[in-house]
Amino acid sequence: MQAILGGRMDYLSEVTNIEFISLDLAPEAYRTFDQGAPKKFVIDPHNSTKKAA
Repeated sequence: MQAILGGRMDYLSEVTNIEFISLDLAPEAYRTFDQGAPKKFVIDPHNSTKKAA
């Protein structure tokens, strides 16, 4: 995860279909995932992934 967040493996986030979301979007993300969406949601409550980029 740290390699993806640090930008060392950008291609991996495309392959695994990762979407970073805020904490307030978590309920909708869980519903989407539960319905079978081929996505991996990463909850970033402090918006730290954008700060690292």
